[in-house]
Amino acid sequence: MTPHARRRMQGIVEAARSLVRPKRAVRSPRRRLRRMDVDVPEPVPRALDVQGPFVAMDADTGLVSVDVDLVVPRAFDEVKYMLDPQNWDLGGKHFYPDGTYLAADDPADPERCAHCGAVCTVPPGPSLPAGSDYPYRLLYEHFHGSDPGGFDVAFDNLLWVNPDILKTHDGHPKYVVTYSLHASLCGRVDFVSGVRFVRDDGEVSAVDEGHSRTRIHMRKNIRFDSQWANLTTYIAYRYEGRAVADDLADVAQAPMP
Repeated sequence: MTPHARRRMQGIVEAARSLVRPKRAVRSPRRRLRRMDVDVPEPVPRALDVQGPFVAMDADTGLVSVDVDLVVPRAFDEVKYMLDPQNWDLGGKHFYPDGTYLAADDPADPERCAHCGAVCTVPPGPSLPAGSDYPYRLLYEHFHGSDPGGFDVAFDNLLWVNPDILKTHDGHPKYVVTYSLHASLCGRVDFVSGVRFVRDDGEVSAVDEGHSRTRIHMRKNIRFDSQWANLTTYIAYRYEGRAVADDLADVAQAPMP
């Protein structure tokens, strides 16, 4: 074997060994600091005690139901302020800027936003104190959702919203927002435009557990005028898993304006 061939063979053998040689573990900066006896605070989790999301789809009607329960490490009064529908766009990454507000009137032209990404023209109405108890009002939402797998949706809706301040059976303060669809203005699922909601309703509630802990529960029902959109939505919710809870926790824990 020539010297050149021998060196080439040695290079191939060394490369093969490197594939099976145990690699040195890469320590994170947090772990390295701990080894230096530096006090490193633990990161605050976005959501605690997560149950769900539980996702189901009615094969006959296409209705998709989502149910999730979690705890956030934040005081009740701040959580109910952020869960007011007027503030959903402050912490919700799936809303456009200024994407939720109380609307003044039902828009005359429901086709005003054919591609769902245009600047909205639904006139805003007077706002109400966030986190307060007020009767049904019309809320405009400009929603945009996507996931790493490429699923992408965008919708403009008008919802009836009704926040209530209540008490649980054992006397804990409770805040409940009930909502239901008034009008599906326009929508897009992936590259298919013209998709409309047939049903979009549910509630999100917050219960004060004390010690800066608030339990949040969300349930929602969704159905489109397209069975393909229903199935795509079911798959997205079914396989997003923890991200659904994290998104809800982000809304509840957004910085106070």
